[in-house]
Amino acid sequence: MAETYDETQPQELRRFLDRSGRLTMWPPAKQRDKLLILEYLAGFFEQGRMYSEKEVNELLLLHSTIKDSAALRRALYEYRFMNRARDGSRYWLIGSEFSDFAAQ
Repeated sequence: MAETYDETQPQELRRFLDRSGRLTMWPPAKQRDKLLILEYLAGFFEQGRMYSEKEVNELLLLHSTIKDSAALRRALYEYRFMNRARDGSRYWLIGSEFSDFAAQ
């Protein structure tokens, strides 16, 4: 899992985080920054674990001051950091072994 804010985080990322490592701004103007943030957020999810929509939202709210967790969740899906079941009830990191579940 990703660590909280520290001096080892890239400067490009730190400007979007508070001292606790929580995201403070979304969406950024630059595509490159958006991908950097999404990669950071994806690091808080475990590979090989399936999450309910509620669990994804709760985890995003824990690591963000942004109250629109749905926008962050959609971005993780749209930018292919996470996949989901057709009905949106379950999410998992891309590369997890749940590809058959996505067809359901």
